[in-house]
Amino acid sequence: MGRLIKFAKPYFWQSILCPFLMVGEVVMELLIPLYMGKIVDVGIQNGDMHYVLFAVLRRACGKTRGGGEHGARRAGARSHV
Repeated sequence: MGRLIKFAKPYFWQSILCPFLMVGEVVMELLIPLYMGKIVDVGIQNGDMHYVLFAVLRRACGKTRGGGEHGARRAGARSHV
């Protein structure tokens, strides 16, 4: 056991950080269906392809907060209620 600790010592912080990063990855993977559902419910159902395009680009750039459907409404998007 002592030899294992000796070899693992230089990687102490990486071994502490790794589980937290893995949890973050899993959370992001689980959010993908929610984002896709919102794109379908808001953008495709209303026929608003500008919303779909900007939502996909926003998610691809990592901007998951802010804007939302309010950003599409400000851009002059159609609203079929």
